[in-house]
Amino acid sequence: MKKLNFLLTIALCFGTVQLAFGQCTSPCNIDLQNDGTFFNPTPFTDIASGADIDIVAGQAQPTLTGQMFDILDAASTTCGVAADGMNDYTVNFELESYFDVYGGNTIATNPTGNDAGHYIIHGATGFQGSNATGTNTSTTNTSTGDVSCYNIEICFDAPQDAQDVNVEMTSINTAGESFESTSVVFADASCTPYGTATYNGFWNGTPQGSNGGTNTTMINVEADMYTTTGTGVFIAADPGIIDVTDPTMPVAATDGPNNDATINAATDAGLNATDQVGGFVFRVCLEDVATTAVDDESTSSSTSFTSTLNSFDVCLDADVECSYTADVAFTESCGNFTIDVTNIVPVGTATASPNIEYSTDGGTIFTAYMAGATLPADGVTSYIIRLVDAADASCFTDVATMTAPAGTTPAIYSFPGN
Repeated sequence: MKKLNFLLTIALCFGTVQLAFGQCTSPCNIDLQNDGTFFNPTPFTDIASGADIDIVAGQAQPTLTGQMFDILDAASTTCGVAADGMNDYTVNFELESYFDVYGGNTIATNPTGNDAGHYIIHGATGFQGSNATGTNTSTTNTSTGDVSCYNIEICFDAPQDAQDVNVEMTSINTAGESFESTSVVFADASCTPYGTATYNGFWNGTPQGSNGGTNTTMINVEADMYTTTGTGVFIAADPGIIDVTDPTMPVAATDGPNNDATINAATDAGLNATDQVGGFVFRVCLEDVATTAVDDESTSSSTSFTSTLNSFDVCLDADVECSYTADVAFTESCGNFTIDVTNIVPVGTATASPNIEYSTDGGTIFTAYMAGATLPADGVTSYIIRLVDAADASCFTDVATMTAPAGTTPAIYSFPGN
Protein backbone atom coordinates (compact mmCIF):
# COMPACT_ATOMS: atom_id res chain seq x y z
CA MET A 1 0.00 0.00 0.00
CA LYS A 2 1.29 3.44 -0.85
CA LYS A 3 0.54 6.61 1.04
CA LEU A 4 -1.00 9.54 -0.78
CA ASN A 5 -0.45 12.68 1.28
CA PHE A 6 -3.31 15.10 1.87
CA LEU A 7 -2.48 17.77 -0.71
CA LEU A 8 -3.78 21.05 -2.06
CA THR A 9 -4.56 21.13 -5.74
CA ILE A 10 -2.60 24.03 -7.19
CA ALA A 11 -5.63 25.76 -8.65
CA LEU A 12 -9.40 25.78 -8.48
CA CYS A 13 -10.00 23.36 -5.64
CA PHE A 14 -8.62 21.11 -2.93
CA GLY A 15 -7.47 17.71 -4.04
CA THR A 16 -9.32 14.77 -2.52
CA VAL A 17 -6.53 12.29 -2.05
CA GLN A 18 -7.44 8.63 -2.08
CA LEU A 19 -5.57 5.91 -0.25
CA ALA A 20 -4.67 2.73 -2.00
CA PHE A 21 -6.63 -0.24 -0.72
CA GLY A 22 -4.98 -3.21 0.93
CA GLN A 23 -3.66 -4.57 4.16
CA CYS A 24 -0.78 -2.79 5.84
CA THR A 25 2.40 -4.83 5.50
CA SER A 26 4.61 -2.71 7.78
CA PRO A 27 2.74 -1.63 10.93
CA CYS A 28 4.53 0.76 13.29
CA ASN A 29 3.76 1.12 16.99
CA ILE A 30 4.41 4.62 18.31
CA ASP A 31 5.21 3.96 21.96
CA LEU A 32 4.66 7.10 24.04
CA GLN A 33 6.77 5.93 26.99
CA ASN A 34 9.12 8.35 28.70
CA ASP A 35 10.74 8.88 32.06
CA GLY A 36 10.10 12.51 33.01
CA THR A 37 7.31 14.81 34.18
CA PHE A 38 5.76 16.69 31.28
CA PHE A 39 4.00 19.45 33.26
CA ASN A 40 6.93 20.67 35.30
CA PRO A 41 8.04 24.17 36.30
CA THR A 42 11.47 23.53 34.80
CA PRO A 43 11.41 22.81 31.05
CA PHE A 44 13.37 19.76 30.04
CA THR A 45 14.45 17.95 26.92
CA ASP A 46 14.30 14.20 26.53
CA ILE A 47 16.49 13.13 23.63
CA ALA A 48 14.99 10.45 21.43
CA SER A 49 16.72 7.10 21.59
CA GLY A 50 15.40 3.85 20.23
CA ALA A 51 11.71 3.66 21.04
CA ASP A 52 11.71 6.97 22.96
CA ILE A 53 10.34 10.14 21.43
CA ASP A 54 11.48 13.72 21.49
CA ILE A 55 9.81 16.25 23.82
CA VAL A 56 11.00 19.79 24.37
CA ALA A 57 9.84 22.78 26.38
CA GLY A 58 7.68 21.15 29.03
CA GLN A 59 5.57 23.88 30.64
CA ALA A 60 3.57 24.29 33.83
CA GLN A 61 0.20 25.36 32.46
CA PRO A 62 -3.17 23.71 31.91
CA THR A 63 -3.03 23.98 28.11
CA LEU A 64 0.03 23.10 26.05
CA THR A 65 -0.26 23.12 22.28
CA GLY A 66 1.86 22.38 19.29
CA GLN A 67 4.41 19.93 20.70
CA MET A 68 5.87 18.23 17.62
CA PHE A 69 7.44 14.80 17.34
CA ASP A 70 9.89 13.37 14.84
CA ILE A 71 9.37 9.62 15.10
CA LEU A 72 9.30 8.05 11.65
CA ASP A 73 12.34 8.07 9.38
CA ALA A 74 10.85 8.18 5.90
CA ALA A 75 14.14 7.52 4.11
CA SER A 76 14.93 4.26 5.88
CA THR A 77 11.31 3.49 6.86
CA THR A 78 12.39 2.89 10.45
CA CYS A 79 9.95 3.31 13.29
CA GLY A 80 10.63 4.97 16.65
CA VAL A 81 13.80 6.90 15.87
CA ALA A 82 13.77 10.66 15.32
CA ALA A 83 16.28 10.70 12.50
CA ASP A 84 15.10 12.61 9.44
CA GLY A 85 14.31 16.00 11.00
CA MET A 86 10.67 15.94 9.87
CA ASN A 87 7.90 16.29 12.44
CA ASP A 88 5.45 13.42 12.14
CA TYR A 89 2.96 14.20 14.92
CA THR A 90 1.70 17.24 16.80
CA VAL A 91 0.35 16.77 20.33
CA ASN A 92 -1.91 19.16 22.24
CA PHE A 93 -2.63 18.84 25.97
CA GLU A 94 -5.43 20.38 27.99
CA LEU A 95 -6.49 20.21 31.65
CA GLU A 96 -10.13 21.26 31.72
CA SER A 97 -11.56 23.40 34.49
CA TYR A 98 -13.89 21.61 36.89
CA PHE A 99 -17.59 21.78 35.92
CA ASP A 100 -20.87 20.50 37.36
CA VAL A 101 -22.48 18.34 34.71
CA TYR A 102 -25.95 18.91 36.23
CA GLY A 103 -25.76 22.69 36.26
CA GLY A 104 -24.80 23.22 39.90
CA ASN A 105 -21.76 25.03 41.23
CA THR A 106 -18.24 23.68 41.59
CA ILE A 107 -16.06 24.16 44.64
CA ALA A 108 -12.79 22.84 43.20
CA THR A 109 -9.94 25.14 42.20
CA ASN A 110 -9.28 25.40 38.47
CA PRO A 111 -6.12 23.57 37.38
CA THR A 112 -2.79 25.28 36.85
CA GLY A 113 -0.80 22.31 35.61
CA ASN A 114 0.73 21.23 38.92
CA ASP A 115 -2.42 20.63 40.95
CA ALA A 116 -2.51 17.67 43.29
CA GLY A 117 -4.64 15.06 41.58
CA HIS A 118 -5.24 16.99 38.34
CA TYR A 119 -2.27 16.95 35.99
CA ILE A 120 -0.67 15.35 32.93
CA ILE A 121 2.78 13.82 33.03
CA HIS A 122 4.89 12.07 30.44
CA GLY A 123 5.29 8.87 32.38
CA ALA A 124 7.22 5.66 31.99
CA THR A 125 4.38 3.98 30.09
CA GLY A 126 3.00 6.95 28.14
CA PHE A 127 1.10 10.20 28.57
CA GLN A 128 -0.55 9.82 31.96
CA GLY A 129 -3.26 12.14 33.21
CA SER A 130 -4.86 12.33 36.62
CA ASN A 131 -8.35 13.50 37.59
CA ALA A 132 -9.40 13.95 41.21
CA THR A 133 -12.39 14.40 43.48
CA GLY A 134 -12.51 14.75 47.23
CA THR A 135 -11.64 16.77 50.27
CA ASN A 136 -7.95 15.95 50.62
CA THR A 137 -6.68 19.30 49.31
CA SER A 138 -8.22 22.63 48.40
CA THR A 139 -7.55 22.02 44.71
CA THR A 140 -9.55 18.79 44.61
CA ASN A 141 -12.34 19.75 47.00
CA THR A 142 -15.49 18.76 45.11
CA SER A 143 -19.26 18.58 45.49
CA THR A 144 -21.90 16.34 43.91
CA GLY A 145 -21.70 16.33 40.12
CA ASP A 146 -18.31 18.06 39.88
CA VAL A 147 -16.29 16.70 36.96
CA SER A 148 -12.60 16.99 36.12
CA CYS A 149 -11.32 16.08 32.64
CA TYR A 150 -8.18 16.23 30.56
CA ASN A 151 -7.61 15.98 26.80
CA ILE A 152 -4.72 14.74 24.68
CA GLU A 153 -5.02 15.43 20.96
CA ILE A 154 -2.61 13.83 18.49
CA CYS A 155 -2.54 14.98 14.86
CA PHE A 156 -0.76 13.04 12.12
CA ASP A 157 1.32 14.72 9.46
CA ALA A 158 0.40 11.86 7.10
CA PRO A 159 -3.20 10.56 7.20
CA GLN A 160 -3.73 6.82 7.49
CA ASP A 161 -6.39 4.26 6.54
CA ALA A 162 -8.76 3.83 9.49
CA GLN A 163 -8.11 0.08 9.41
CA ASP A 164 -4.42 0.75 10.19
CA VAL A 165 -4.92 3.07 13.18
CA ASN A 166 -5.08 1.50 16.65
CA VAL A 167 -4.96 3.35 19.96
CA GLU A 168 -3.72 1.60 23.12
CA MET A 169 -4.73 2.90 26.55
CA THR A 170 -4.90 1.63 30.12
CA SER A 171 -6.93 2.32 33.27
CA ILE A 172 -9.62 4.38 31.50
CA ASN A 173 -12.81 3.03 33.16
CA THR A 174 -11.59 1.92 36.57
CA ALA A 175 -13.50 0.80 39.65
CA GLY A 176 -13.50 3.36 42.47
CA GLU A 177 -15.59 5.69 44.59
CA SER A 178 -15.87 8.24 41.78
CA PHE A 179 -16.95 7.56 38.18
CA GLU A 180 -14.23 7.47 35.52
CA SER A 181 -15.02 7.33 31.80
CA THR A 182 -13.21 7.92 28.51
CA SER A 183 -13.98 8.95 24.95
CA VAL A 184 -11.77 8.66 21.87
CA VAL A 185 -12.84 10.66 18.83
CA PHE A 186 -10.97 10.05 15.58
CA ALA A 187 -10.27 12.88 13.17
CA ASP A 188 -10.21 13.21 9.39
CA ALA A 189 -7.19 13.96 7.19
CA SER A 190 -7.06 17.59 8.35
CA CYS A 191 -7.34 16.51 12.02
CA THR A 192 -10.94 17.68 12.31
CA PRO A 193 -12.95 15.21 14.45
CA TYR A 194 -15.40 13.06 12.52
CA GLY A 195 -17.86 13.15 15.42
CA THR A 196 -18.43 14.47 18.93
CA ALA A 197 -18.83 12.98 22.41
CA THR A 198 -20.57 15.09 25.07
CA TYR A 199 -20.50 13.87 28.67
CA ASN A 200 -23.99 13.66 30.21
CA GLY A 201 -23.14 12.42 33.70
CA PHE A 202 -23.48 9.29 35.80
CA TRP A 203 -26.92 10.07 37.20
CA ASN A 204 -30.06 9.89 35.07
CA GLY A 205 -31.56 13.05 36.51
CA THR A 206 -30.07 15.75 38.74
CA PRO A 207 -28.81 14.08 41.93
CA GLN A 208 -29.42 15.28 45.45
CA GLY A 209 -26.62 17.64 46.37
CA SER A 210 -26.41 19.39 43.01
CA ASN A 211 -28.64 22.11 41.59
CA GLY A 212 -31.70 21.29 43.71
CA GLY A 213 -31.81 17.67 42.54
CA THR A 214 -33.49 14.77 44.31
CA ASN A 215 -32.29 11.71 42.36
CA THR A 216 -30.41 9.10 44.42
CA THR A 217 -31.37 5.89 42.62
CA MET A 218 -31.52 6.29 38.84
CA ILE A 219 -28.22 6.01 36.93
CA ASN A 220 -27.55 6.14 33.21
CA VAL A 221 -26.80 3.03 31.22
CA GLU A 222 -23.45 3.13 29.41
CA ALA A 223 -25.02 4.18 26.10
CA ASP A 224 -26.51 7.27 27.77
CA MET A 225 -23.41 8.45 29.64
CA TYR A 226 -22.42 10.35 26.49
CA THR A 227 -24.30 11.92 23.60
CA THR A 228 -22.42 11.23 20.37
CA THR A 229 -22.77 12.63 16.88
CA GLY A 230 -21.18 11.57 13.62
CA THR A 231 -18.90 8.57 13.51
CA GLY A 232 -15.38 7.65 14.56
CA VAL A 233 -16.30 7.72 18.27
CA PHE A 234 -15.41 5.16 20.96
CA ILE A 235 -16.76 5.30 24.54
CA ALA A 236 -15.70 3.42 27.68
CA ALA A 237 -18.24 4.31 30.37
CA ASP A 238 -19.50 1.18 32.11
CA PRO A 239 -21.45 2.33 35.23
CA GLY A 240 -20.81 -1.02 36.91
CA ILE A 241 -17.42 0.21 38.11
CA ILE A 242 -19.02 1.92 41.10
CA ASP A 243 -21.54 0.77 43.73
CA VAL A 244 -23.98 3.49 44.82
CA THR A 245 -26.18 1.34 47.03
CA ASP A 246 -25.50 4.08 49.59
CA PRO A 247 -25.32 7.14 47.30
CA THR A 248 -23.64 9.21 50.01
CA MET A 249 -20.78 6.70 50.29
CA PRO A 250 -20.00 5.16 46.86
CA VAL A 251 -17.54 2.26 46.81
CA ALA A 252 -15.52 0.54 44.12
CA ALA A 253 -17.10 -2.36 42.23
CA THR A 254 -15.42 -3.92 39.15
CA ASP A 255 -13.31 -2.41 36.38
CA GLY A 256 -15.16 -1.91 33.10
CA PRO A 257 -14.55 -4.39 30.26
CA ASN A 258 -12.73 -1.67 28.29
CA ASN A 259 -10.67 -0.43 31.23
CA ASP A 260 -7.54 -1.53 29.33
CA ALA A 261 -8.32 -1.21 25.64
CA THR A 262 -6.81 -1.34 22.19
CA ILE A 263 -9.28 0.16 19.76
CA ASN A 264 -9.27 0.32 15.98
CA ALA A 265 -10.61 3.39 14.20
CA ALA A 266 -12.67 1.22 11.84
CA THR A 267 -13.85 -1.87 13.71
CA ASP A 268 -14.29 -0.19 17.12
CA ALA A 269 -15.18 3.39 16.20
CA GLY A 270 -17.34 2.86 13.13
CA LEU A 271 -15.26 4.41 10.35
CA ASN A 272 -14.97 2.78 6.94
CA ALA A 273 -11.78 0.74 6.54
CA THR A 274 -10.24 3.22 4.09
CA ASP A 275 -11.51 6.48 5.60
CA GLN A 276 -8.59 8.82 6.16
CA VAL A 277 -7.59 9.30 9.79
CA GLY A 278 -5.43 12.30 10.61
CA GLY A 279 -5.43 11.93 14.39
CA PHE A 280 -7.62 11.53 17.45
CA VAL A 281 -8.65 13.13 20.76
CA PHE A 282 -8.29 11.08 23.96
CA ARG A 283 -10.42 12.53 26.79
CA VAL A 284 -10.80 11.16 30.32
CA CYS A 285 -13.32 12.48 32.88
CA LEU A 286 -13.94 11.77 36.57
CA GLU A 287 -17.23 12.64 38.26
CA ASP A 288 -17.90 13.02 41.99
CA VAL A 289 -21.14 11.01 42.16
CA ALA A 290 -21.54 10.97 45.97
CA THR A 291 -24.70 12.77 47.07
CA THR A 292 -25.18 15.17 49.96
CA ALA A 293 -28.16 16.62 51.79
CA VAL A 294 -27.09 20.16 50.89
CA ASP A 295 -26.29 21.49 47.42
CA ASP A 296 -22.63 22.12 46.59
CA GLU A 297 -21.36 20.68 49.84
CA SER A 298 -18.12 18.69 50.06
CA THR A 299 -18.79 14.98 49.57
CA SER A 300 -17.30 11.87 51.11
CA SER A 301 -15.25 11.12 47.96
CA SER A 302 -11.51 11.56 48.26
CA THR A 303 -9.72 9.95 45.37
CA SER A 304 -7.63 10.47 42.26
CA PHE A 305 -7.61 8.31 39.14
CA THR A 306 -4.77 8.02 36.65
CA SER A 307 -5.22 6.89 33.06
CA THR A 308 -2.60 6.41 30.36
CA LEU A 309 -2.42 6.87 26.63
CA ASN A 310 0.23 4.25 25.95
CA SER A 311 0.74 4.15 22.21
CA PHE A 312 -0.85 4.08 18.79
CA ASP A 313 -0.28 2.14 15.58
CA VAL A 314 0.16 3.52 12.07
CA CYS A 315 1.32 1.99 8.79
CA LEU A 316 4.90 2.43 7.63
CA ASP A 317 3.86 1.50 4.10
CA ALA A 318 2.35 4.97 4.06
CA ASP A 319 5.77 6.61 4.16
CA VAL A 320 6.28 5.92 0.45
CA GLU A 321 4.60 8.89 -1.21
CA CYS A 322 2.87 8.47 -4.55
CA SER A 323 0.56 11.24 -5.67
CA TYR A 324 0.06 14.19 -8.01
CA THR A 325 -0.77 17.87 -7.99
CA ALA A 326 -2.04 19.70 -11.06
CA ASP A 327 -4.03 22.61 -12.49
CA VAL A 328 -7.42 21.67 -13.95
CA ALA A 329 -9.63 23.82 -16.18
CA PHE A 330 -12.80 23.18 -18.19
CA THR A 331 -12.82 24.99 -21.55
CA GLU A 332 -16.26 25.42 -23.11
CA SER A 333 -17.00 25.89 -26.80
CA CYS A 334 -20.35 25.73 -28.62
CA GLY A 335 -22.14 23.64 -25.99
CA ASN A 336 -19.28 21.25 -25.23
CA PHE A 337 -16.14 21.42 -23.15
CA THR A 338 -12.70 19.87 -22.83
CA ILE A 339 -10.81 18.89 -19.69
CA ASP A 340 -7.44 20.62 -19.64
CA VAL A 341 -4.92 19.34 -17.09
CA THR A 342 -1.64 21.26 -16.88
CA ASN A 343 1.31 21.72 -14.52
CA ILE A 344 1.24 18.07 -13.50
CA VAL A 345 3.72 17.42 -10.68
CA PRO A 346 4.43 13.81 -9.64
CA VAL A 347 5.15 13.33 -5.92
CA GLY A 348 7.31 10.59 -4.43
CA THR A 349 7.35 7.43 -6.54
CA ALA A 350 4.70 8.68 -9.00
CA THR A 351 5.84 8.72 -12.62
CA ALA A 352 5.37 11.51 -15.14
CA SER A 353 2.57 11.54 -17.76
CA PRO A 354 -0.23 9.90 -15.73
CA ASN A 355 -3.52 8.82 -17.29
CA ILE A 356 -6.47 11.19 -16.91
CA GLU A 357 -9.81 9.77 -15.79
CA TYR A 358 -13.15 11.29 -14.81
CA SER A 359 -16.22 10.19 -12.86
CA THR A 360 -19.77 11.58 -12.96
CA ASP A 361 -21.29 9.31 -10.30
CA GLY A 362 -19.40 10.51 -7.24
CA GLY A 363 -16.34 8.32 -7.78
CA THR A 364 -17.83 4.84 -8.25
CA ILE A 365 -16.88 4.48 -11.92
CA PHE A 366 -14.03 6.30 -13.69
CA THR A 367 -13.69 6.67 -17.45
CA ALA A 368 -10.47 7.30 -19.35
CA TYR A 369 -10.23 10.76 -20.88
CA MET A 370 -8.24 11.50 -24.04
CA ALA A 371 -6.88 15.01 -24.39
CA GLY A 372 -9.08 17.11 -26.67
CA ALA A 373 -12.20 14.96 -26.32
CA THR A 374 -15.39 16.94 -25.77
CA LEU A 375 -18.08 16.43 -23.14
CA PRO A 376 -21.54 18.07 -22.89
CA ALA A 377 -21.49 21.48 -21.21
CA ASP A 378 -24.80 21.07 -19.38
CA GLY A 379 -23.90 23.30 -16.42
CA VAL A 380 -25.09 20.62 -13.98
CA THR A 381 -23.03 17.42 -14.03
CA SER A 382 -20.28 17.15 -11.39
CA TYR A 383 -16.96 15.70 -12.56
CA ILE A 384 -14.20 14.19 -10.41
CA ILE A 385 -10.88 14.42 -12.25
CA ARG A 386 -8.35 11.75 -11.33
CA LEU A 387 -4.70 11.28 -12.31
CA VAL A 388 -3.57 7.63 -12.32
CA ASP A 389 0.03 6.50 -12.54
CA ALA A 390 0.42 4.72 -15.88
CA ALA A 391 2.75 2.16 -14.29
CA ASP A 392 0.96 1.66 -10.95
CA ALA A 393 -2.84 1.85 -10.84
CA SER A 394 -2.80 1.88 -7.03
CA CYS A 395 -1.18 5.32 -7.18
CA PHE A 396 -3.79 7.94 -8.00
CA THR A 397 -5.00 11.37 -6.87
CA ASP A 398 -8.33 13.11 -7.35
CA VAL A 399 -7.08 16.57 -8.29
CA ALA A 400 -10.39 18.36 -8.88
CA THR A 401 -14.12 18.14 -8.39
CA MET A 402 -15.86 20.58 -10.72
CA THR A 403 -19.24 21.20 -12.33
CA ALA A 404 -19.54 21.21 -16.12
CA PRO A 405 -19.74 24.74 -17.53
CA ALA A 406 -22.97 26.01 -19.05
CA GLY A 407 -22.89 25.72 -22.82
CA THR A 408 -23.11 28.62 -25.24
CA THR A 409 -24.43 28.54 -28.82
CA PRO A 410 -23.57 30.92 -31.64
CA ALA A 411 -26.09 33.56 -32.70
CA ILE A 412 -28.05 32.62 -35.89
CA TYR A 413 -29.04 35.32 -38.31
CA SER A 414 -31.44 34.88 -41.28
CA PHE A 415 -31.78 37.05 -44.33
CA PRO A 416 -34.64 37.18 -46.89
CA GLY A 417 -33.81 35.49 -50.21
CA ASN A 418 -34.31 37.07 -53.57
